[in-house]
Amino acid sequence: MDIKYAYLIGSLFFLVIWLVLFIFKPKLRKEMLIISIVFLPAVPILEYLHIRDYWMPDYIWGSFVGIEDFIFAFSFAGIAAVIYDVLPGKKRKELKEQEQNIKKNWLVMIVFFSAVIFTIFAFFHFMLAVNTVTALIFSFLMAGLYIIMTRRDLLRKALLSGVLMSIIFFLFYMVFFLRLYPDIVERWWNLAELSGNLIFGLPVEEVAWAFAFGLLFGPLYEFFRNYHWQKK
Repeated sequence: MDIKYAYLIGSLFFLVIWLVLFIFKPKLRKEMLIISIVFLPAVPILEYLHIRDYWMPDYIWGSFVGIEDFIFAFSFAGIAAVIYDVLPGKKRKELKEQEQNIKKNWLVMIVFFSAVIFTIFAFFHFMLAVNTVTALIFSFLMAGLYIIMTRRDLLRKALLSGVLMSIIFFLFYMVFFLRLYPDIVERWWNLAELSGNLIFGLPVEEVAWAFAFGLLFGPLYEFFRNYHWQKK
């Protein structure tokens, strides 16, 4: 198959998963949409940085950012937000903000949290000269750990979301993507700038990124909305 369409095919694969969850889990639709949309503004910035030392995928249109980036980011964020929620027997309760004497401005919180993540990323990348994907992994991990330390009840969801997203990502590559495009890692990824460690031909940074992403975006909605998981 033409490698020009590889990224689009991969992005649509995750969009299908997103749509299945959206259709069959109506109670999770609001959460999926919010978290999916929240991540979109970061896409052009991250891709502009990534092409320097991480990867350079083929796009059907564009040179450094394409529709594929937005489809993948939208889908992956929404899946990460609810992957834990679809496990059997998971229920959460809403604590009303007025009862907790908490007044939250969503936009201010999101902007502030994004600024903190970018600051961590900038420190690792520009100050310590760490490549962009590793810097992003560290920033996601540190932001996720902050959520866990602030809300201990979100520890289980954060960890399992990270594990599940890394498993899904790894299986996607092993079962589907690398079979269709066996030389795609050498063509797209800047292996000289990465650690050089591969898992069955896949850069270890990919799996680590998926875990860090799930760790952060899995509990993000509950963190902002002050939702708590019920104890069994």
